[in-house]
Amino acid sequence: EANAREKLRKVFDFFVISYKSNKVKSTVIGARDITMNFNHVFSLMEKFEAFDPQYNVKKCVDSYCKITCDSELLPQEHPNNQNSEMVFDEFLDMLLRVARGKELLSSRPPEDSLREYLERDFILRAARAVPGKI
Repeated sequence: EANAREKLRKVFDFFVISYKSNKVKSTVIGARDITMNFNHVFSLMEKFEAFDPQYNVKKCVDSYCKITCDSELLPQEHPNNQNSEMVFDEFLDMLLRVARGKELLSSRPPEDSLREYLERDFILRAARAVPGKI
């Protein structure tokens, strides 16, 4: 699981850093203290060709808003955790919502189904979309 988490972290970092209008905040406290906005998520979803009839842009926006606007959903004591951007842990929640939206979660426990989705779909798409980075 640590290997998958590290790969997901690389995906997160790649899309945040590579987005042209990204600016480092003055409140950054470390190299991994970055946030992802909706433009990053949209760019990632397009590059991974992840939009389909089951999970379209509208569902992606809904998922993003539920994660970033609801402080009770994933409360964090993080200086850059805003209601317009997501930190890495919220990105992981976003991936769970994508898997649910695509109806890829089976009757097995959610963590097993999510792990399967990540290993069999998301990380493979990441490796194709950003070769050499994941």
